[in-house]
Amino acid sequence: MQPDFISDLARRGHLLRPEAAKLLSSDDVLRTLLYSALREGQRLPSLITPDDLWRLKGSYTTLNGEIEILSDPTEHPVRNAEIDGFLSLFRSRYETLSKILRRNIPEVINTPGVPEALKERGRDVGFIAMVRDVRTSRNGNLVMTLEDGRGEVTGIVMKRNIGKINPPPIEDEVVAVVGDFHREKKNLMFIKEVHRPDISRREMKTRLSRDEAYLLITSDTHVGSKTFMRREWNTFISWLNSSVKVEGLPKDITERVRYLLIAGDLVDGVGIYKDQDKDLEIVNIMEQYEALAGALSSNPSLHCRRSLETSSPRASSSLGARR
Repeated sequence: MQPDFISDLARRGHLLRPEAAKLLSSDDVLRTLLYSALREGQRLPSLITPDDLWRLKGSYTTLNGEIEILSDPTEHPVRNAEIDGFLSLFRSRYETLSKILRRNIPEVINTPGVPEALKERGRDVGFIAMVRDVRTSRNGNLVMTLEDGRGEVTGIVMKRNIGKINPPPIEDEVVAVVGDFHREKKNLMFIKEVHRPDISRREMKTRLSRDEAYLLITSDTHVGSKTFMRREWNTFISWLNSSVKVEGLPKDITERVRYLLIAGDLVDGVGIYKDQDKDLEIVNIMEQYEALAGALSSNPSLHCRRSLETSSPRASSSLGARR
């Protein structure tokens, strides 16, 4: 029984050479491009050959995107890596994310900050803070220290409520919390809700490029670590090169992938924490970057740009809150 697309093309006035039919049967990208050309009214021969298909594919592989670079972070490296520089970075980040939270969920935030929230008793209060640390108590409760630069509180998410806050907050995350304070222990808060900064759908505007193109986003490859997911990475690159078909990953978009954005930690680093070398497959930082370059160069179309943002030393307080 012949594939449906052969009959469909025949109805449109196009026949296929056997080799061309075989190509279309095994290549989703070619089929997609062929039907796109028909929809756009391109003139195609009545008898389509493999050469016709390859010419068609070649005409679609170059996208003339109009890209405007608004800011290039590689031109502005971090200059102040001292403690004051870290504090400035964290305060700026805190203020930016706080504005997003206040704009998106004003009904939740009913107090300006920690000092004002501490004065409230007998009702739920909501305020913005940065998570300084998180741990799990012996009873299975989630315990975190919250600070806003003017004060700090200890927040507890009871074990029975942890499932409602998913995923749990992490260190240095800026969040809005809602809860009530313990009647006797002044700085102890029972957290009922955790809200994160998000893009307001009311402000989203759909802006499409003239050509269909894709941006792939991934993060935290941690090359050099024993936990680097080498097999998964190789499968991803093979899919990106259109050399394999991966279940759950549409192969027909790989021809139109134009950007790969890798956020977070590209390499695992050296000396970041005590006994880190026990977790490393590569213990030299330069060799980690060489391995990263090798992992990326397996896709010949990648051209790398990098943006360096310093990580905070585990200071006692990221925002410099008063104790």
